[in-house]
Parts: sequence; C-alpha cells; structure tokens
Amino acid sequence: MPNWNNCLRLLLGLVAVVKPIGAIPTFISLTTNRLPEEMLYTAIVCAFSVAMGLLLTLIAAEFIVKGLGGLFPVLVKTFP
Repeated sequence: MPNWNNCLRLLLGLVAVVKPIGAIPTFISLTTNRLPEEMLYTAIVCAFSVAMGLLLTLIAAEFIVKGLGGLFPVLVKTFP
C-alpha cells in the first residue's frame, strides 16, 4: 500500500522538474502558424501525455526504489 504523503511529495517533485509553466512559451512559439483548433488539439494531446507520464512514474517509482534497495540501501530508508 503506497504512502500517500510520499506519493504527493514525489508528484510535486516531478511537476517541479517538468516545469509546465516554463513550457508555455515553447508551446506558443512552436504553434504560432497553426489554426486555433490545431493548437487546442496539440495542447490536449500534450497535457494528456505529460499527465500519463507523471502518473506512470509516480506509480512505478515505489517499485523501482524497492527493487533497487539491494543495490542502494539508503533509498529504502528514505522511502519507508
């Protein structure tokens, strides 16, 4: 059973690494010559892809840390 406090910390850390607010200027510069419908579709696909990647990483992180516990015992102590 995952510890929700640790999951929330990990999710916030992942969001900080992804920096979604910092990606807005890049998105705008890459889609300036597109129709508004194409921009909306691109934004929805991008947001869904990033959300799925973050959720997959969040779910898999606990198993990865437990699996690496033999190699890096300090990781297991960090994530109870």
